[in-house]
Parts: sequence; structure tokens; C-alpha cells
Amino acid sequence: ETTVAGGQAGWNDTVTITTRVSNVGSRDGDEVVQLYVRDPEASVTRPVLELKAFKRVEVPAGESALLRFGLPIGQIGFYNRDLDYVVEPGRVDLLIGTSSSDLVEIGFITVVPDPSGEPPRKVFDGRVEVEMT
Repeated sequence: ETTVAGGQAGWNDTVTITTRVSNVGSRDGDEVVQLYVRDPEASVTRPVLELKAFKRVEVPAGESALLRFGLPIGQIGFYNRDLDYVVEPGRVDLLIGTSSSDLVEIGFITVVPDPSGEPPRKVFDGRVEVEMT
């Protein structure tokens, strides 16, 4: 089960993505959960997938862990043709999985300009919280 908080986000906002990892086996294990983005509408050629956050989590047999990824919208920005740092308005797809070849598209967000008129802040990392359940 995975949820995405917020359908629209300003370029100085943070979006929260929540997912649960369950160990249905009989042995303790661990997994690396990865969050990727894809920008299908960028004005310049962008990578097909961009890794934005990951977390290795140990999950005892029969238990689960709840992960909350905090993705600052400024983290999905890039340098445009004029070498200005920009966060372009539009759709950004969100994907989660255990590797770049094992992903599930979990939804999308629509980036909108900040209503205050402030330019986007460059952000290099988000946060990941883990809660054992």
C-alpha cells in the first residue's frame, strides 16, 4: 500500500509519499526501498528515471515497516538551457520499488509556481522516516 499526499505542490513545498514493506517470510530480512521521479514534460531532455531517495530497512519475519519519504519539490529541479536552476510547472510521475528495474508507478504530482512569486530553492535531499509496525 502506497499513498501520495498532495496532488498539487508549489516548487517550495514538500510532498510526502508513504509506503509499507511487509516481510511475509519466516526469516528476518531487509530491503532497500527506492523513490524515483520521471518528468515527461520537461523543456530539455531529462533522464528517464531519477533516484531521489532510498532507505534500507530491516524487517523481522511476519512484521512490516511504514516508510515516509519527504520529497522537496526543489529536489526535482534542473539547470535549463540558460544554466538557470528551474523547477518547471507540470506533471511529475512518482515510482517506488526495490531497484530501477522493479518499480511501480504510484501516482503523480502537478507542480505549480509558488504563489508568493519566490523562485524555487535548490534542494539536494529529502527525508525518510521508518516506523516498525
